[in-house]
Amino acid sequence: MSYLLSLLSLVSLAVESSYTLNEKGLIVVAIGLAGVFIILLLFFATIILIQKIVGLFDKTGKKPDEVKE
Repeated sequence: MSYLLSLLSLVSLAVESSYTLNEKGLIVVAIGLAGVFIILLLFFATIILIQKIVGLFDKTGKKPDEVKE
């Protein structure tokens, strides 16, 4: 939550300050790219997690609580 608040304060700083239009555009682009990479990392983590869960079912044919190693 604090990350979101700091991000919003940075955006408001870019809008209300005496930066040139190019500098404001750079700030917006940087924030947008950071957001895209965060979403990509979340997708990557989700895919890895799903592969591990499906791998448990494929190896044993049983539910994960029934697996004895």
